[in-house]
Amino acid sequence: MFNKLTKKYIITLFIVCLIIYYLIFNKIIPDNTCIKYNYDNILNKNININKISHNLIYITDIFKDDCFNKIQEISTHIRNSNIKDNRNFLRKNTTLSSDKLKNTYINDIYFNKNLLDFLSTQLDKNLNLVDCSDISSMNLISYNKPNDYIYWHKDPNHYFGNRYTVLIMTKNTSTVKLMYKLNNEIFSLNMEENSILIFDGSKIEHRTTPLEENEERDLLSFTYCDDCNTNRLNNISVWIKNTLLGY
Repeated sequence: MFNKLTKKYIITLFIVCLIIYYLIFNKIIPDNTCIKYNYDNILNKNININKISHNLIYITDIFKDDCFNKIQEISTHIRNSNIKDNRNFLRKNTTLSSDKLKNTYINDIYFNKNLLDFLSTQLDKNLNLVDCSDISSMNLISYNKPNDYIYWHKDPNHYFGNRYTVLIMTKNTSTVKLMYKLNNEIFSLNMEENSILIFDGSKIEHRTTPLEENEERDLLSFTYCDDCNTNRLNNISVWIKNTLLGY
């Protein structure tokens, strides 16, 4: 009886170990089949760079005027055509995932190799575009109703490497401030139009203050990583996040 029970436990333990190995140690290489780089010259020559910390950089006047005007125009059109409020315990705004941005000029900006190289240089990292199935690769986030906000949070990271967020301010007629914590201190920033903020959102806690009456604030959120490999356990956590938050 003891031997049969012991054998049963050993088999069960072996199966559990196989499952754990499959979920954690079986590396998944990112799907890059959607990536089609373009090399358009979209960046300004005179860019103002403010390196707040090694993983938080604020840059103004980033894009050439014609490029930014097109980004702004298309972002506004996409937002107006896809009004879908995102209301949960963490945020109150309109968030559109990458499937709404494919085959648009926004997609071209994300796949722009000059922008990617510029970001890599600023962070001193070899950045890559994320997996083609990652619906957070590029998002359009709109604060367009009074009291729209996002609460204190860190961005989930299911990749093996660092996950960097690049916020691109496309429209801002608001007094909303992006607040972030560095070294146990709270700082704030009111981003200008045609500015970007590069930061490791999985390590830096951040939020936005509520939108006031007759204000608007639209921005794009691009995601990059320096090691985009992952595993199945992390992918399960992404599925849970997407299900709960809707993006």
